[in-house]
Amino acid sequence: MKKGKWYKDWHNILLVVLIVAYFIIFSCYSIQRYNAYGAGAYDMGAYMQVLWNAGHGNGLVSNIEFTHHFGEYFEPILFVFVPLYKLFEGPFLLFILQSGLIALGAIPLYLLAVMKLKNKIAGLVFAAAYLLYPSLQYVTLFDFHPVALAIPFLLFMVYFLEKKNYKLYFVFMLLSLSCRDDVALVVLFFSLYLIFVRKMRTIGVATLVISIIWFVIAFSVIRPAFGGTVVTLDDRYETFGTTFGEIVYSAITKPGLTFSTIFTAEKIRYMLNLLSPAMFLPLLSPAVLLVTVPSLMQNLLSSKVHTFSSQFHYDSLIIPFLFIAAVYGLHNLMLFLSKKKELKKNIKTILAIILVALLLKSVLAFYVSSPIGPNASLKNKFIVTEHHRIGNEILEDIPEDASILTTTSIMPHVAHRKDAFIFNRGAEGQYVLFDITKPFPYSDEQLKQKIISYVRQDDYGVVLVRDGYVMFRKGVADDDNVLDKLNKGGFS
Repeated sequence: MKKGKWYKDWHNILLVVLIVAYFIIFSCYSIQRYNAYGAGAYDMGAYMQVLWNAGHGNGLVSNIEFTHHFGEYFEPILFVFVPLYKLFEGPFLLFILQSGLIALGAIPLYLLAVMKLKNKIAGLVFAAAYLLYPSLQYVTLFDFHPVALAIPFLLFMVYFLEKKNYKLYFVFMLLSLSCRDDVALVVLFFSLYLIFVRKMRTIGVATLVISIIWFVIAFSVIRPAFGGTVVTLDDRYETFGTTFGEIVYSAITKPGLTFSTIFTAEKIRYMLNLLSPAMFLPLLSPAVLLVTVPSLMQNLLSSKVHTFSSQFHYDSLIIPFLFIAAVYGLHNLMLFLSKKKELKKNIKTILAIILVALLLKSVLAFYVSSPIGPNASLKNKFIVTEHHRIGNEILEDIPEDASILTTTSIMPHVAHRKDAFIFNRGAEGQYVLFDITKPFPYSDEQLKQKIISYVRQDDYGVVLVRDGYVMFRKGVADDDNVLDKLNKGGFS
């Protein structure tokens, strides 16, 4: 194809249509989810407050995280977002950029498939399979996470490696690393693939050195310097240990524990859900698939269901290499079949059948598991109701300079202030706002007791009870009928 004539090729036009459709659909759904109070303090509220604070000279900090953000995660790509967020203040910019960049990941995947399979239709099928992939769609919709941006960057990185454009290879490697500190582990594993499988020792060693330096600086220098620990851990790995070293050591030296942790019914189903939309083609390129081991093990060793549900952002560093492995796997299969004399003359037909099957399997996966598909479990999270509109009215009446303490579902809507807090941070606020229809992370009974505790405090009084919202204000005295007001407002 001649330079400058890409738009005359229908394959390219269809690719652009697929990318633009994904971008528009998921930008709109992400915005609608936010408007329907579907986002939460973890992690939308945290990133909004971090970027807002940085834009107002307060540094990359939030009241949701225990430290400076770089003490939690080293994500220097946020420096690119700070001026943009200052200019276009609000979450919609983040949703639009995240949806757009993830959609652009279809381009390098298309080009890789065309390069490996010498077939533009194959490129389109892989691009469509990528955009239809349920886990990718969940990553796109679940708030904003810089690590999600590593998906297209890693895909471009591998494409430019194949094109032998090493300058752009290293550019996209550094972009990928900037998305989150643990990307360095994935890049490290990729360097081992280059050295030992592809025999690209110069590029491989350079990649290995960069990934190790980045990892050491991020975890041993940057995180501690900003008040964090070497690795941020919660109790999801408690059966293996409490530190990074203990967990790795236990996972290696206690194979029985590791096996029993990984091979549960839920986690086997999780692995099947990762592989089946791609028709298990990644298994035909095991060396590339091994690059996903660091991220996959983070999910499989966890005791928390959300990390291996494929409904959050935890698959972000698995997805790009899973699809690269699928392309390479089909390439390996075609090479193997072409060596069979009885199959060689029908090799194009076999490829066509596999591509049709892959496309149908991707459509079926979308139908069954997509967050926006017919069977979606998130449908209610995209519907803006009168309850949400009332919430917006209540928030508009709270002075912008007032401090507020609230629940996780409301936090993203008050994140553009220095003194906005969620309950488990032990802070106080001039205003305390509950939404009893969304008690998370509390149970209904725990939230009820939390509200009662404020009723009993002399320095807080109820100023509003409306449609499930209960708001207290410091320095206001309650009247004698406060419990009646609460019961009439839906609290019982």
